[in-house]
Amino acid sequence: MRVLGTEHASRYLAPGGLWHQWTEGPPRRLWDPEGSRQVVAQLCSFASECAALFAVLQTGR
Repeated sequence: MRVLGTEHASRYLAPGGLWHQWTEGPPRRLWDPEGSRQVVAQLCSFASECAALFAVLQTGR
């Protein structure tokens, strides 16, 4: 959402949305939603870097 400038995930990230329900649901999570968002952002960044690397390896550029 922040990277691409879209609002596709807004309904899930809104207060009371699925993101908050998931972080509050059983089993009780020991981290806060913002901390979880940061972890997911890091994972997405890693995946993007890997995809870019594989694209370079496939094209040779």
